[in-house]
Amino acid sequence: EESDFADEIKETPSQEPAEEEKPEPEEQINLYSEKEEVPIQKEEAAFEKKDEVSIEKDKKGQPLYQYASKDLADIEEARNTFHHIYKKLNLIKWIITGVGLALVIASWVVPSAISGINANVTMYISLGTTAVVLALLGGYSFLFRKKVDAAMKTYFKDFYDHTCHFVYPESVEGLTGTVDDKLPQETFMESDIYKDVVKVGSRAYMTFTYHGKKALIADCAAQKKGAKALETLFVGKFLKFEGITSKDELLVYLKGNKRALPPNTLHGRQLLEDSKSMVIYGSGKARSLLTKKVREALAKFDTNKTFIDMALTVNEKGLFIAMGYEDDLMVLPLDKPFNPQPTIQNKEDIEKVLNLVDAFELRFEDR
Repeated sequence: EESDFADEIKETPSQEPAEEEKPEPEEQINLYSEKEEVPIQKEEAAFEKKDEVSIEKDKKGQPLYQYASKDLADIEEARNTFHHIYKKLNLIKWIITGVGLALVIASWVVPSAISGINANVTMYISLGTTAVVLALLGGYSFLFRKKVDAAMKTYFKDFYDHTCHFVYPESVEGLTGTVDDKLPQETFMESDIYKDVVKVGSRAYMTFTYHGKKALIADCAAQKKGAKALETLFVGKFLKFEGITSKDELLVYLKGNKRALPPNTLHGRQLLEDSKSMVIYGSGKARSLLTKKVREALAKFDTNKTFIDMALTVNEKGLFIAMGYEDDLMVLPLDKPFNPQPTIQNKEDIEKVLNLVDAFELRFEDR
């Protein structure tokens, strides 16, 4: 089923010949960055050479990171606290399992070795012991899940509290939300970046104001229905800024590596520009949004192995930004030390996003 935007394009006579004469944009345009290919090992090594991160390793081979900020250090402390709780509870579970198994075996072997005890009695002793052991295991499993869930919830809260304090500048005001809050799917769909979305999973949906403008951000993953299972359309940070709108929709896509997930709403859009690093689509007077300041702000973004790609749209609903990120940022560490570099990368990217918002704001003030 096609999106509403595609239907609107079909209703515009001037667009129909172009669709017949040209291949679909997805086939014609290279949506992946044309940067010089860098081997992953070299890219990671360069990434780890930044001053904020140490790559020394302990005796177990785990990296020993140095944290340049108290917030980053506190994230690792929260992770370490959770990990210790989990290991302790898991050890107790294995001890109970081992002791229980030994009791079950003993309840059969010992009576069988004693002469004069009826076989039926031995069976009843064994069955009774097994029932008691299973009840104990079931009870502890329930307690285990409850305590681990509580510890994980505390860790996730601490993680996002410290991350937000580190990443967002003072100009981001009134940041409100929790790790359990969800991004409404209709808000994601308003962006017109992706279509055929059947599921939007999210967490840490937060609202704030930036220079008086209402805004929101959330970690989210969007999926569509595939042939056999759901297929991923987007994973990363999704933002919306109100007050920056346009009747003529603009879509800018900053190309990434081969793991990038380009927008799937490009077919039928009018191509304005295509370069090695980005592609721009727009209708009507959308090009007028691309002022010198906006272009300078866009040029500051640089996709890499963590910040995979970025798509933004400006339409009648607002400014939407979908920042694609790799698992090293989106997946919270549990059993391995917290690597601060992806979070530092995200902080830099958010600063560039706010700079871009400022650039768009100047455009609207000049109207």
